[in-house]
Amino acid sequence: MTEKNRRSYVIKSWRQYVHQLLDHRETAINHPHLSGSATRSRVVCFSDTFGVESNNGVGRFLQDLRTGSQSNDLPIEFVVPGKHENIEDVRFVRAPSFTVPGYPDLRISMPLEHQRKQIAYLLKKKQPDVIHVSTPGPFGFFGVSLANDLRLPLVGIYHTDFPDYAHSIVNSQLEHYAVNPGSLLENPIVKAVAPVVTDKATPLFMKLMTGNPQFMQDVAACTDIGKRNFEILAGDVDWKQRVCDLSSLITAKVLHQFYSRFTLVVARSPAQVQRIQETLNLSPNRVRCLTPGIDTNKFHPNHSDQNIWQQFSDVDSKSFKVLYVGRITSEKNFNFLLETWQALQERVSDDDRKIELIVVGRGDEKLKTKAAQLPNVRLVGALGGKELSAVYASSDILAFPSTTETLGQVGLEAGASGLPVIVADQGGPGMYVLPSTGCVLPTNDPLRWATKILEFARDENRQQQFSNAARRHISENHSLEASLESYWNIHHEAIVVEQDRRKNLREKNRRAIAYSKSAEPSGQKGVMVITDYHAGKRFGNKVTQKQKRNAIKSMLLMAVENDLDVIFGGDFGDHGSRPERLEADFAMLREVQKEVGLDHSPQLIRGNHDCGYTDQELSKLTGGCRVHESLLFFHEASRVAITHGHILGLHRVIELAGQQGIGYEKLEHAFREDSLDEDLKPSVIAYDLANLVESLTQKKGLSGLGNFWEASFGFRSAVAAHFLKLEKQSSRIDMRTWKLIASLVGTHNDIETAAKIGEACGSWATVFGHSHEPLTRAVKMGESGHKHLVGNAGNIHRKSPTCIVAKFPVVQVYRFSHTAQQLSVRYAHSLRNENLKRHQAKFKNAFPQPVSFSETN
Repeated sequence: MTEKNRRSYVIKSWRQYVHQLLDHRETAINHPHLSGSATRSRVVCFSDTFGVESNNGVGRFLQDLRTGSQSNDLPIEFVVPGKHENIEDVRFVRAPSFTVPGYPDLRISMPLEHQRKQIAYLLKKKQPDVIHVSTPGPFGFFGVSLANDLRLPLVGIYHTDFPDYAHSIVNSQLEHYAVNPGSLLENPIVKAVAPVVTDKATPLFMKLMTGNPQFMQDVAACTDIGKRNFEILAGDVDWKQRVCDLSSLITAKVLHQFYSRFTLVVARSPAQVQRIQETLNLSPNRVRCLTPGIDTNKFHPNHSDQNIWQQFSDVDSKSFKVLYVGRITSEKNFNFLLETWQALQERVSDDDRKIELIVVGRGDEKLKTKAAQLPNVRLVGALGGKELSAVYASSDILAFPSTTETLGQVGLEAGASGLPVIVADQGGPGMYVLPSTGCVLPTNDPLRWATKILEFARDENRQQQFSNAARRHISENHSLEASLESYWNIHHEAIVVEQDRRKNLREKNRRAIAYSKSAEPSGQKGVMVITDYHAGKRFGNKVTQKQKRNAIKSMLLMAVENDLDVIFGGDFGDHGSRPERLEADFAMLREVQKEVGLDHSPQLIRGNHDCGYTDQELSKLTGGCRVHESLLFFHEASRVAITHGHILGLHRVIELAGQQGIGYEKLEHAFREDSLDEDLKPSVIAYDLANLVESLTQKKGLSGLGNFWEASFGFRSAVAAHFLKLEKQSSRIDMRTWKLIASLVGTHNDIETAAKIGEACGSWATVFGHSHEPLTRAVKMGESGHKHLVGNAGNIHRKSPTCIVAKFPVVQVYRFSHTAQQLSVRYAHSLRNENLKRHQAKFKNAFPQPVSFSETN
């Protein structure tokens, strides 16, 4: 096909799909199982896998969902990767894909920019009521992005327990490489990276040396950390277990960031509801349970056909068949199944009926080879459709030892096909297995599993009783109709929940603003904190320059109009910026200050990106700002403590903040930059190296590393937190080293430490920046129960610039909208009732003019 014809074909395909969407008419639905307003919700589902050919439970679930929706005339459409022709309710996106290392049958597809734009355009035309996301992959992230852009309710289903998967995969890989270290060279990732490293290592090293005069000192500092502590750490910590736990923790943190944006998150089984709440750190009112169900006509004992075995070599049609359906991988606990099979072979007698293990699925070649070497194991590959239904119905029992399942759909399919099932006592499968339909067993005793299998093989009547009970239980309690009704009710509820949430948010902000005005004391001075300016960043073209100028101008105008003192809270400089952009950005900042008529020179507190600039340089660049000698500043007129967040995770800072009776003067002296020099060194090294790498990649035409670093805040914090926890495992570990490592890996947003610092200074609120995560919080202080307000000012150089205004007794985060060209309250917290009275008494004589406080709530 020529390039011209290919373009014509693509355009024609898209036009046909647009017409299908525009011609689609909603119909009134009146179904005995599905009635009411819930059924009229139009759903668009995004998934990285779909259909029976995907050979996984998620794909088969979506296929069943589509089949049930079509039967009941329910409005749902799917956006999935694939090379098939589009059909009325499924949009297949021909996105490029790649194989996941170690999983040759698992492919990840990445929708391209033009494909994302086209689908976004179609969704705007279609106007769905709710977006559903089935997988946390590229298509899932695309669905989340569209839901945010279109302001639609978002529902996600938690099909796979990825933290357990990560733990299991890492554990098996570490065990494998411990026994066969040479095989590391055969790892597909290592094989792919090795040539690049070999070819590029020397020139890259020379660039690092010439581009950063401090490079060797940076490396020496990092090496010294490991050298001083390696023997202690190796002897005191179970690194294998720690690495596995860390992989699980990081995965959970990433998933929390993903699912925290959802209106509702759906569990596949009741057993997983609490697990999801704990793993993803979600409140109970945001988690729902979907009634498990399958197509009981598709999986039915009537599909039994002993002739099906003739197409597979070496399978005896008269044998007792133990079935396994799923991927042949370590996270599916396949090794345990092989151990069970070995134990069974040792106990089979000559009088027993021949027993065969039928393995349906793809997976690890090493595990497949290991399985093939055992007697009476038959690997039949991946199956779907009528073949899979016939294999289920023609087998005798299902053995499924996976401990990482949220539901274990294969157990439902087997039960509906009339098979007794033996499943693990961990995860979701146990919830649909009754004592009369199968067994739920721990996975620490292969002999026990082997014994149960033999009991069924030796007692045909017992096997038949369990078979009949399994079919009856699944068909009566887990039908597709019941699951479909539950699915639609959950999505309708999400619409109501999202409407209420937005209504409550608007009301909360309205009350906060109203309370701010009513509670404002006469003669009270307020303060505006602007932080993380990062001169030179987001300053590459006229559009972004104008946006940054408008944002800072609006903030300073607000400060002038409301008589607020302005504080620059750190990170106004940035060594990662190009010098010409940095100079131009600072020049713009100086012009804006003059333009708005700012009548005072703002105080500036240093941040980690200001390291390397002298006080005189910073003052000159920012238009005459007064650089504070300490990293902690107490604004007397407003009684607010201000710092930059990079110090909140330092061990010395945490230690001093917790001391009883320490006041502002001692803290101010202790938090001088020269006093914290040793503690700050790792973060300085980290940002030095990060800026160097970013500048080198920008020269190669690559950008976005800074955005990635900011977006990975949750991930890096999780790594840092895990390193810090290791300190508790041994009293011999160098505490300072752990703090240094944690500082190198992650940043800190410790609001409790910030509150303690503020209380020690005698303030009612503490404001900081650094992590670019704007927030306001009321922190409960110890056993007293008193509240201290804390706020993160966010940033100026990102797409949604923010700042903080603190004026007793309210702290508010303002966000600038480039579209509306104005500031609006994003977050707000205020002191009330007893906390208000406590600070009123404390500050009675502190303010320059008499203060009268309103009791309005």
